[in-house]
Amino acid sequence: LTILSQNKVFGTNPDLLGYLFVGTLAVAPLGALGLATLLAKGDQSVLARLKRPLLVVVALAVAFQLFDGRAAVRADNDLARRFATAQSIALPPGSILVTSGNNTAFVWTYLQGVEKRRADLIALHRVLLGHEHERLRLEEDLADLGVAWAPGLRASPATALKGVAAPVFVEVRDAERSFMGSTLSEHGTVWQLGGGQESEALAAVRAQTLASLEGPLAFGDEEAGLVAAFHRALTGHPR
Repeated sequence: LTILSQNKVFGTNPDLLGYLFVGTLAVAPLGALGLATLLAKGDQSVLARLKRPLLVVVALAVAFQLFDGRAAVRADNDLARRFATAQSIALPPGSILVTSGNNTAFVWTYLQGVEKRRADLIALHRVLLGHEHERLRLEEDLADLGVAWAPGLRASPATALKGVAAPVFVEVRDAERSFMGSTLSEHGTVWQLGGGQESEALAAVRAQTLASLEGPLAFGDEEAGLVAAFHRALTGHPR
C-alpha cells in the first residue's frame, strides 16, 4: 500500500527491502490471527492451540520495534546539524545551495522549515525537483534571479545556473566532475560555481567536518560514514 504509491518498486532502490521488511512485521501477526480465526470456525480447539504462538509472535514483533526504535534514537547526535553548518558557512545571504541526495535535502528541509536556520538561502534539492510542491516553493525565487524552472536544473545544475547573479554553491555529483577545476571550485564541503581559490579556513572546516563524521561522535551511525566517504571520493581528500 505504501511502496506502490511512492513508485518504490524497482530493483536498484535501496529502500525496497526495508519497506517490505517493515510491512511484513506489521501485517504478519494480523494475517496469522485472521487465518486462525477462519480455521477456528469449524473447530474452536484450533484457535486455542494457536492462541499462545500468536501472542508470542505479536509480543516479539512489538519488542523488536521498541528495541529498534531505541537503537535509532539520535537525541545526542547533532552530526547532521554540524554538517549543514559546514555546508553553509561563508555562503552569502541570497545564495543558491544545490543539494545532492536525500540525506542533505531532508536535513535542510527540516532546518529551514522548522528551525528557520539560514532561511536566507535558496535551497534547491535535486532529489525533490520532480515534485510539484518544490516547483511552487522555488519557482518565484528562481524567477527573481532570472532562472526559468526547467528539467535541466536537476540533470546539471552547474550548467543551468551558470551566469546567475546570485552566488551558486553545489553539492557535487558524479555528473558534475567534468566541470571541476574550471566551472566549479572547492568551497568547504560544497563547490562554488565560478568561484576562486578555497581559503585555508574553509579547507580546515571541510577536514574537521569529514573527520567528525568518521570519529567517535559517529559511532554506530552508518549514514554519517557514507556521507563522509561520498565527499572524500568526489573531492579527492582521503583521510
